[in-house]
Amino acid sequence: MHLIIRYAIAMANLYGIYDKTLLLDIYNEQNGQNVTQSELDSYLKEAAFTLKKAKITLKDNQIIRSEIIEDGFYNDLVKMKFGKDYYIPKREILLNYQAANRIKIN
Repeated sequence: MHLIIRYAIAMANLYGIYDKTLLLDIYNEQNGQNVTQSELDSYLKEAAFTLKKAKITLKDNQIIRSEIIEDGFYNDLVKMKFGKDYYIPKREILLNYQAANRIKIN
């Protein structure tokens, strides 16, 4: 699995919903890379089965935990997150979120 897909899954587990540009920004900054939007789209397309298995949904320019849509929280979460900054942990900590069992529902 490509490292950027590990980031996509970890970030979905951490944030629930986020924009693809955030994935690009964090991945490129933490790894000294310059992955483009079109390259990211290719990686995501190639990893469609892996993402589905990890319960990740792609919608427009967003990457979303599937449960958020299934449980009807999508619109509420989008409104709650609007204009707020994202906590960006260090690389090692962020990648720990790839394991779905790290999700804590309050």
